[in-house]
Amino acid sequence: SVIASRRVGGGHAAPPLVLGTPSGLPVIVTPTAADEVVALGTSPGEKGARVLWRQPGHGMESGRGDTGSGLASMDPAGDGIRMVILGTTGPGRCARVEAVRLDGSVAWHHDFPAFRHRAFAWNCNGMVNWNAGRFLGRRGEDVIVSLRRNTMHSDECHALRGDNGEEAWRRDGSV
Repeated sequence: SVIASRRVGGGHAAPPLVLGTPSGLPVIVTPTAADEVVALGTSPGEKGARVLWRQPGHGMESGRGDTGSGLASMDPAGDGIRMVILGTTGPGRCARVEAVRLDGSVAWHHDFPAFRHRAFAWNCNGMVNWNAGRFLGRRGEDVIVSLRRNTMHSDECHALRGDNGEEAWRRDGSV
């Protein structure tokens, strides 16, 4: 039964990530309109889902002025074990991207001191989106992060190693 309910934020809902685990039970991870990321899971014989963890963070901008594009995931070691990639706040309210294990622990983070943290606002300074792939010739996946300095056509992209979050390269423009 519902004890209490309140609407937080608005706009479009982001699609959840449904990620497999070594146990075979899925973990469902989704950003909320309250600038947090929540993971849900089940145990054998359990009815319904329970909150596994929640932490501050947000998904990517959708082009509609909200965070409707959701999160991304990566397999940093190439062994089938995935991590969630989310945006959050670093020191001085700078933009930060984090790689989070399915147990909710942070594997690594990378701060972008020249960029403000906030859910994306069109043509403003901040983190726009991020995606995983095999960009650096490693067995595991890495992360490309797109950030905007101010108005359109001021983007820059950073390639981060998926295993440790270290910057491999930076380019002006979007990729």
